[in-house]
Amino acid sequence: MMVSYGIFPASTETLPLVRESSLRPSLLWVCGGDFNDLLCMNEKVGGSEKSIPDMIRFRQAIDDCDLTDLGCSGLRLTWNNRRDGKCNVQERLDRFLVDNNWRDRFAHVRVDHLGFNSSDHRPILPTFNLNFMPQRSRFRGFLFEPFWMKEKYFGSVVDEIDDKNKEIEKLYKHCEKDGVLHSIKSLERSVENLHDCEELYWKQCSRADWLEAGDRNSKFFHFRASARKKKNYVEVLLDDESRTHDTDEGLAQDYFTTIFQSSNPSLNNTRCASEGIKSYLNNGRRDVLDATFTIDETRAAVFDLSPTKAPGPDGFHAIFFQKFCGVIGDDFSKVCLRMLNGDCSFREFNSTNVVLIPKIKSHNSIKDFRPISLCSVVYKTVTKVLASRLKSHLPDIISSYQSAFVLAGKFSTMS
Repeated sequence: MMVSYGIFPASTETLPLVRESSLRPSLLWVCGGDFNDLLCMNEKVGGSEKSIPDMIRFRQAIDDCDLTDLGCSGLRLTWNNRRDGKCNVQERLDRFLVDNNWRDRFAHVRVDHLGFNSSDHRPILPTFNLNFMPQRSRFRGFLFEPFWMKEKYFGSVVDEIDDKNKEIEKLYKHCEKDGVLHSIKSLERSVENLHDCEELYWKQCSRADWLEAGDRNSKFFHFRASARKKKNYVEVLLDDESRTHDTDEGLAQDYFTTIFQSSNPSLNNTRCASEGIKSYLNNGRRDVLDATFTIDETRAAVFDLSPTKAPGPDGFHAIFFQKFCGVIGDDFSKVCLRMLNGDCSFREFNSTNVVLIPKIKSHNSIKDFRPISLCSVVYKTVTKVLASRLKSHLPDIISSYQSAFVLAGKFSTMS
């Protein structure tokens, strides 16, 4: 462990020491204390603006060392100059930074900011949850894994990579024999494919869609998946009376039942409201919207979906339908077209997995979560086709004063 006291970015002696420590991969490295600098502007309240070059140097040093801020629970700002009124300045100067090895070993640690206790700095206390039991998913249905498409069968990918690398090492000892180099190249291609499978698996777990393919990123994706699990873990929930609960069963049901409850308007009130809406669609536009849907529209829609976004109740990602379009494409399009053209109902596909996503970092109340629906690929394809039809007509229907509904002229669709 390395302890810092206000000299991290500025000292010419400290930065080389920190960077040298980062080159020792066997260490579990945590660096904590008063760094006397900020990562971003929102870590300061009051006083003059912080020097941007200093913040850039601080961030660069953290990036160079491949460190991650552990974050915090409670009030974020750890230093207070203890002056009144406009002279008061508060900053987040104290923090814990850790490397990926440390984060993997201690995935479930919480950093608390304690009271000042006559000091101008809050003590920062890491708390380790040694009794952590992973929250099990309630989903028990089928789940298609995208990396299954890489090979015909799967054991443990990591074990297979290790076994094949051992075979390659043995063969290199006899590479003077005929045909050995050919066998080595064949095994190396197999290892390459297995690495792709491993990376795809961790990418799916981490939801880090923004990282482009390039160097082997399995370690990065593994870290992202672990960090995501820690971020989503909920230790306790508070109800409206600040009482703690270990489970969300009753709290979630009561809260979301209340906010999504219908006011049960009468049929007459609904009819009166709809009659007061002026139609801006002429006959030509109606004909375009009412035209029979085509296979080209459904195929364009399914290939516009993000390949590995979380699946719906059927367990299939969009990449399955994109990859095997030549095999199941016609049947898939027929199902979508039957619904779009009114030949069958949505009932079979109108089911979703509803999950709660935290809206803020420190989530300890049901109000801090928002529900999202994980729909099937058929459902998302149908809605995307409908959205694409509507998109070109919206500028003539939606008032310019309703810009919050359509952002920058773009119609939001499911992906």
